[in-house]
Amino acid sequence: MFNAIPRILLAALLMVPPLCAVDPKCNAGTLPVVTIYINEKINLALYERARAIFVATRAFREIGVQLTWREGSVSQEPESPACNPAGVIELQVDQAADASEPPDVLAYATPASNSGARIHVFHDRVAGFSAQVPNLLGYVLAHEIAHVLQGIARHSDDGILKARWIGRDYNRMGTFSLSFSREDAEIIGFHLGRRHGVTE
Repeated sequence: MFNAIPRILLAALLMVPPLCAVDPKCNAGTLPVVTIYINEKINLALYERARAIFVATRAFREIGVQLTWREGSVSQEPESPACNPAGVIELQVDQAADASEPPDVLAYATPASNSGARIHVFHDRVAGFSAQVPNLLGYVLAHEIAHVLQGIARHSDDGILKARWIGRDYNRMGTFSLSFSREDAEIIGFHLGRRHGVTE
């Protein structure tokens, strides 16, 4: 019985509500929706996957962006439009990094790419740190998704988009308190608005 409860909770976390169709329920206050397709080259543990999705979604919701998650490669079939669609990103979880990647690189993004996997996460490297750093995978996902949404390769002095996290940052991950800097949130908001012709 005790094992069934965590499984039910994890299944609930993984449930992804369908994107809402454009209908009277959609209003001006709806958050911009970014759809993330996860293409796993390995089988992530249910708990690991659910926790990572929760952490990344929470981080973006704090800055006014809603992440919606799908499985597999970007669908060729048209989907019901979101209330406020803001983009589609394909994310691939690889078993291991290529030997050419520097040893401290956990993932990378290609913001300028318009097709294919735009984010690659190296599971072997993330898993090597995860035992000591709760929620690490979720923050790695948030970091790389932010690169794509900003549309440029840049890092910040503090927060989720910091180039190199240190002990204090890892501690904040454990309490879900690592967040985007104000500047990063503004850049993401600006680029999402510009893509959809929103002007001040």
